[in-house]
Amino acid sequence: MAAATDDHLVVQRLVAAGLGVALLPAWALAASTQPGVVTVDLPDVDGRVVEVLVRPDARRVPGVHAALQALSAAAT
Repeated sequence: MAAATDDHLVVQRLVAAGLGVALLPAWALAASTQPGVVTVDLPDVDGRVVEVLVRPDARRVPGVHAALQALSAAAT
């Protein structure tokens, strides 16, 4: 069985109940780690992938252009 959710607390509770395993971002575990959850550092796992889809004409909008530049700068 596979499931998907963006509720990290629910994921941790399912894991703590013995109903599965999960990969969660470090910030989700730093915010709250449920009793019964064992964390394992995975140093070879890269960070998050962010993809942006915009209409070609939207790049001319100053706010969109600035957001794309900020994301690009943060990725390097």
